[in-house]
Amino acid sequence: MLESILSRVVTILQVNRLVDDDGDDDDDDDDDGDGDDDDDDDGDDDDDDDDDDNDISIEQSCFLLANARIVDYPIVYCNDGFCKLSGYNRAEVMQKSSTCSFMYGELTDKNILEKVRVSFEKLQQEQVEILLYKKNSK
Repeated sequence: MLESILSRVVTILQVNRLVDDDGDDDDDDDDDGDGDDDDDDDGDDDDDDDDDDNDISIEQSCFLLANARIVDYPIVYCNDGFCKLSGYNRAEVMQKSSTCSFMYGELTDKNILEKVRVSFEKLQQEQVEILLYKKNSK
């Protein structure tokens, strides 16, 4: 059963941040320009578990699932976090190539794109850092 599922899902792309139209990553929440993140106004240190600094909550996690049995590995699912971060709605993303070629821009590294393409063709696991652009930037 697990092998059947794995043979149908080729990729899970986890995205932590994307470049917005001014070239900065979209990770800062300093909307009012006062120098601090505006996520938490209570002044508490929200890091309750110092042992696990790399935890990403479901709300912050962004990912895609794709079908490995169809040419170009079309996206079959993207979560709300991906839609919010990328600026694309789910209907715009569905059935596009899971290589995310629709999110490439001028600073996207061509060598990394080749690594991604080869790993898809050979169905090999690969970990890369790639620059993807939000919908409103190019």
